[in-house]
Amino acid sequence: MLLVLFTAEVVTVILGAKQVLSAHAAIGYLLIPVVLLKMASTSWRMIRYYRRDADYRRHGSPTLFLRVLGPVLMALTLVLLVSGVVTYIGPSWAHPTALLTHQTSFYLWLAALASHVIAHFLETFRLTARDFLPRRGRIASGPWWRRSGVVAGLAAGVALALILSGHASTYLAQYHHHR
Repeated sequence: MLLVLFTAEVVTVILGAKQVLSAHAAIGYLLIPVVLLKMASTSWRMIRYYRRDADYRRHGSPTLFLRVLGPVLMALTLVLLVSGVVTYIGPSWAHPTALLTHQTSFYLWLAALASHVIAHFLETFRLTARDFLPRRGRIASGPWWRRSGVVAGLAAGVALALILSGHASTYLAQYHHHR
């Protein structure tokens, strides 16, 4: 789900965010709860691994590159999301700095995300198929909890987007005024 939403967000950048600013902001708001859910679940797995929990250690540790990339990607994602929110609904005096931060961090984030996606693509595809394809034998609760969490995150994102996306006209007026 994150990959689909991030792809949609990148497409709005390719199309020119000024032309599709409302969609760009709405997708960004939709992403916030889902990203926070992903960060929480990843942090939980990391903590359980380093506390030597057998279930989490059985899978093994990621490569050193991925152990370094993970926190960098998390930090860049937070910078990108916060700067986007400040650009869109923050005080007008903060818009130019927030916009520059948002645009600059996007390129660093995109490189980190691409590296992360490439490294985890096959595993993600396999795990997604395992969650959604019917299986014989016992029914595990993990897929149900993951899907429920994603649905709850999306619902929160939709609510956030509906509440905050109405500020486009104010931002556009200020944006064009500064240009």
